[in-house]
Amino acid sequence: MKAEEPTDKKEKDIISNENDSEISEQDKIEPRYTQGKSPIIKSFIEMCGRHPFATGLFAILGLIGLIFSIYGFLVDRSESISTTKQIDLVVDSINQKIVESDPVTRDRSLKNPIELDLRGDHDNKYIDNIVFPASQNVIMKELKLSEAKSLMNNIIYSKDYSTYDPFYGFSVSSISNKGFVQIAPYLLIDVMKVKSIDEDLAGFYFGERGGGAILREFKANIFPKKGIQVAPMINATKGQYVNSIDYISLMPGEVEEFMLYLDFYPGFYYDLRIGLQIKFNGINSVIWDTNSFHRGVPSTKMPIYDFTSTKFNVKYHPDAEGFADYTDNFLERIHSDIDAYNSSRVFNMKMADLAGPVSPIQL
Repeated sequence: MKAEEPTDKKEKDIISNENDSEISEQDKIEPRYTQGKSPIIKSFIEMCGRHPFATGLFAILGLIGLIFSIYGFLVDRSESISTTKQIDLVVDSINQKIVESDPVTRDRSLKNPIELDLRGDHDNKYIDNIVFPASQNVIMKELKLSEAKSLMNNIIYSKDYSTYDPFYGFSVSSISNKGFVQIAPYLLIDVMKVKSIDEDLAGFYFGERGGGAILREFKANIFPKKGIQVAPMINATKGQYVNSIDYISLMPGEVEEFMLYLDFYPGFYYDLRIGLQIKFNGINSVIWDTNSFHRGVPSTKMPIYDFTSTKFNVKYHPDAEGFADYTDNFLERIHSDIDAYNSSRVFNMKMADLAGPVSPIQL
């Protein structure tokens, strides 16, 4: 049913005025999104939105804020990594204390349970002979013994020399706390480089050699071929191989003295290092001495200064005298060394991932 419309003109004007007044009141009410905000702030925001400089400024400030945020993240990350490392160090220290308090655990962590102390020419204290490039201003001089030794030391210092050292003494020490170390009854000689001697040389020879107490003796006949050669255990007094020992056993903290004798086929330089094959905690490995040695002796005559005279005389190097006869059976002795190695009942090189001794050549 429709509402009755006012018929009176006056009544219509009154209703119209009331509606206009209501609309006017609604216009005075602020929108919800501007309620509680100052007209100044509103005007400022509108101005910034219209002004390009203000817009650019705020963009730059936003970029600076982003850069500082990234920088803060990187700093926090760096500090986090540093803290993690410090925690790891503390944990490692605690684990190390635990290992040290338990000998069995400590032995399991040992990669190398022995120490080698090889006495050789790396400290220049045991050299009694050298050969060096011949120089007329040296070999033509008359020299006192003290002058000759001083000159020899200067050449050694320059490192332009070779030497022939027939034996090497060294200590082998166990650093395990509980486990025993087994050592193969042979030493390994890694010939890393061979070079023919084809230069004019001179030499000093004083022969100041001596021997100490020998507990374990080994000998090798080194021939001019790169690769690993063997030095079986011997009885130097009897001149025989020791075939009755399957391995050498080192108890925790024990020290043994080794002596290695080397015969070099003459006329070549040899660069070599010395190693021991061991078994520890059921694992076979090879421990190489950190020193390498440059060895060789000429097979021809050359000027030699020795303790018998005060000048250089042309002759064979004293360690090469008789080599013509000595080398006749060199190949036979090499084969004997390999046979002695093959007779080992407990150790062989394949256990330590080595192919075996190199085959001898026809000399």
